[in-house]
Amino acid sequence: MTSERVHAAGLRDSRYGEILLIADEGDRRRAAVYSTAGLNDCPEGQWRSLDPHSLAKDFDVEEVRLNGPWFWAADEVALLAAGQTRCFDGLDARLLGETFIPARTSLPDDSVPYRDQVVGREAEWVISKGRPVSKLVSPRGEAYYMLAYSRAVDDSLSSASLITLGSRLHVPEGWQYRVGSPVSDLVLRPVAGEAHILRDELGNTYMRTTRSSPAAAEPRRHENAGASAVKAAFGALSHRPS
Repeated sequence: MTSERVHAAGLRDSRYGEILLIADEGDRRRAAVYSTAGLNDCPEGQWRSLDPHSLAKDFDVEEVRLNGPWFWAADEVALLAAGQTRCFDGLDARLLGETFIPARTSLPDDSVPYRDQVVGREAEWVISKGRPVSKLVSPRGEAYYMLAYSRAVDDSLSSASLITLGSRLHVPEGWQYRVGSPVSDLVLRPVAGEAHILRDELGNTYMRTTRSSPAAAEPRRHENAGASAVKAAFGALSHRPS
């Protein structure tokens, strides 16, 4: 499979969907994840017309799952090893990566909130300096940054309403929802090609990250979630100490 680096900017609040092609491979199942991000805005009519059972036959796989649509809470994405683009009944989507699970189990239940799931990703996401950012913090201090918000449960959800979202969420004991604004571009990267993802009860998507140094070709970007200035911003906007 050929791959290329793809960069898309100006994503915030734009809409996208994911299509998973799931096939058995010996003692495991492979889920190939395709996304409309950077190709189109996942038009409602086309998305609703997709038939998972028909697509499974067309692509000769055991199962097709439709995830989304979502709206970006990040500003940029760079796909470091994007795969081929396929047309799904008129809707173009690009291969993001693959996730493998034991053959006798189903994919993790995306509807279970606050459950950490590992997915294969070769990408990095950027939240631009001065733009709003939301995160969930576990009792161990692990930070999960919001990549996308969903209107599946609340169709009025928007970037503006994320500031007060914490008052609506029933986070597990010891968890916190915080909002803020980074003082420089915030880069979120998977570790060794694996991204730890979770969702809240409204379907919003977050990714766990750790500190990492900036890519050599992109010195202006760095992850600064632990910087005191960012902590102060989180505290000011959430009206709680960070």
